Amino acid sequence: TFSFHGPDIFDENCFKQFVQELPWELFRMKGSVRFKDRTAFINFVGGKYEWADWEGDQESRLAFIGWNIEGHNIRLKLQGCILPS
Repeated sequence: TFSFHGPDIFDENCFKQFVQELPWELFRMKGSVRFKDRTAFINFVGGKYEWADWEGDQESRLAFIGWNIEGHNIRLKLQGCILPS
């Protein structure tokens, strides 16, 4: 397990591509994601995901659960979706 937390804004298209390319060993990701015009809540389980509007804190807070995964590599790919400030 590992987590990601920060006030950065994500490129929504890049983040959606990131989710589609998650390794099969990562079987759970859940939390809020801050985009340019909104914050959304994602619930990813076993390769399927759903989105909902998020009215809580306007920052990204994601938790990841998997088996035999490279958390560092997943974090690097995730950080590649952060918009420049």
